[in-house]
Amino acid sequence: MSRKPCDRVSPPSRGVGPFRPRALGVVALLASAGLAPLPAAAVTVVVPDDFSTVSLAIASAADTVLVRGGDYGEIPLVERNVFLRGIGQGGRPRLAGLRLTNRDRPAAPTTISGFDVSTPIVYTNAANKSPITVNISDCTMGGLQVNADDPDAHCCLYLRRCRLSYAFGGLDYVAMESDTVDGGVSWKFWSRGLSIQHCWFRGGTGAAIALTNEPTGTVAHNRIENYDVGISAPESELSIDDNTISRCRVGVQVWGYDVAVTNNEIRSCGTGVYASLWYRLALMNNTIVGSADLGVFANAGEAVAEGNAIGNCAGAGIRIEWDPGYSAGNLRNNTFFNCGGNALELIGPATDAVTLGNNIGFGSGGVGLLVSGTVVQHTCNDWFGNRLGAVSGVAPDPSDLEVDPQFCGLDSADVRLASGSPLADAAGCGLVGARGVGCDVTPTLVQRFSAARVTDGVRIVWEVAAGATASAIWVERAEGANGQAWSQPPMERSTEGRAVVELDRGAQPDRVYRYRLVARDGGTLTVLEAGIVVEAQAALAFGLATVGPSPGSGPLRIGFTLTHAATIEIAVFDLMGRRIATLEQGERPAGTHETEWGGLAPAGVYVVRYRHPGGEDRRLIVRQR
Repeated sequence: MSRKPCDRVSPPSRGVGPFRPRALGVVALLASAGLAPLPAAAVTVVVPDDFSTVSLAIASAADTVLVRGGDYGEIPLVERNVFLRGIGQGGRPRLAGLRLTNRDRPAAPTTISGFDVSTPIVYTNAANKSPITVNISDCTMGGLQVNADDPDAHCCLYLRRCRLSYAFGGLDYVAMESDTVDGGVSWKFWSRGLSIQHCWFRGGTGAAIALTNEPTGTVAHNRIENYDVGISAPESELSIDDNTISRCRVGVQVWGYDVAVTNNEIRSCGTGVYASLWYRLALMNNTIVGSADLGVFANAGEAVAEGNAIGNCAGAGIRIEWDPGYSAGNLRNNTFFNCGGNALELIGPATDAVTLGNNIGFGSGGVGLLVSGTVVQHTCNDWFGNRLGAVSGVAPDPSDLEVDPQFCGLDSADVRLASGSPLADAAGCGLVGARGVGCDVTPTLVQRFSAARVTDGVRIVWEVAAGATASAIWVERAEGANGQAWSQPPMERSTEGRAVVELDRGAQPDRVYRYRLVARDGGTLTVLEAGIVVEAQAALAFGLATVGPSPGSGPLRIGFTLTHAATIEIAVFDLMGRRIATLEQGERPAGTHETEWGGLAPAGVYVVRYRHPGGEDRRLIVRQR
């Protein structure tokens, strides 16, 4: 019988229902003797106030069962949907065990919270019924066992803030969040999803996280220590992101279709990442340090690696092998350092080209790049200090570099670049390596800073060097040539290439201002430019300022001034007095303005007329072809 899989959205926790002290103890006694009906649903009962045991309370058919602290020494059986919660008065309640089934269960969830359970919590799929959901939170347990190997069981499990020794079983969906595991979890999926996040796996045999049956989903923000394998996922389509994995024989071990391994820190493992994928591996922004063998081994149809720092490995930094008939890859802005073997090895058939750009291969025991049987296009890579030379199996590229990267702290595996590194902005290449500039640098290197009056206020332009480390940069203003009362006025921000343009519309034309540039780097504020003075605008008269070029053939630029806001008109006439164009008409603010005439008028002499309150101004211009 086919059924829909259970809902992927975590059901909300139900609030504690109202406590109803009305003679429930008597009702319970009568019910246990078979002399009275069980309490109706939507009733809250309390153990031991209303029932002496948790099992009796569950059997009462109450909607919510609250359990006070104490040692109950029983193994309740939950066969229906119920909200079972330890309320912690007198300490967390302790159970010898807990059994769950879906025998009498509609689609609504069972929620269990706030218990110590001495032995494993066991869920057994007893009937092929509606999809079921089990929420377990804030519990400790000997383990968790899900007996639901039937792919039609559709069991969804949500496990939050729990501590357990192990967990295993077949599931439609699992979400683990902020759990502590003194062992490992082994989940079998029916080609469905998971989310394991913010958990701490503290050590054990086998894998910390073992996933089978084509899982999809996310394993992220977990801490994994002292296992044979940190994350094992055959036949998977996963995102493995921002995990910290240490002292495992293999940090991440994946097979299958399409896997993304991103932003992880993998330290002191045998092999950092082992991947065998028939489609694609995406390896992005990981730190892999201290592997006893390879930093990364990958066999994939396509390999994409960018922003990774891989070093201090006994073997190669990264070794990629392609199967016959297909090879594709793109490796950019990675840093390989102090590996016992070659920094980078590309092995496989010559099919699609593999591109390499802006990588660093530093201090390896072999060569920077070893190529065997693979078509490679490589540019702007730095191969420095490698014992057996720069490249092998491929011709050096003219854009290759052999310069000291000047790392910030190689002893501590800090491979950010010093501000003076030739790789911070290599000519024709830009930034080389994975981590950018990070030390021996002022918060920002200012390359441009200017301020000048424009029609709408004061225009400030600033630009900083590539790789600047400041987290925020802004403009401050003080009034007067020597003003010290700095404030951050509202600015309209735009960009021109790499430069930032800010417009201070609040600047008054008759006042002197001083502008400075300020940066925040971490918790430190630094004044980058002490101040630029912008003088008050001189008193203006109505009139044409600049008109040109004349003679000329391109657009005609016309500058004009207003003493105060007024209605004006600027027009162009020929020598017969015929109007050729009207360029400005209407009210304009005080100040200096500019307009343009780009009309395709015949070559000749023309008159530009500026009409303003109380008069007009005229200029003769000559247009050429």
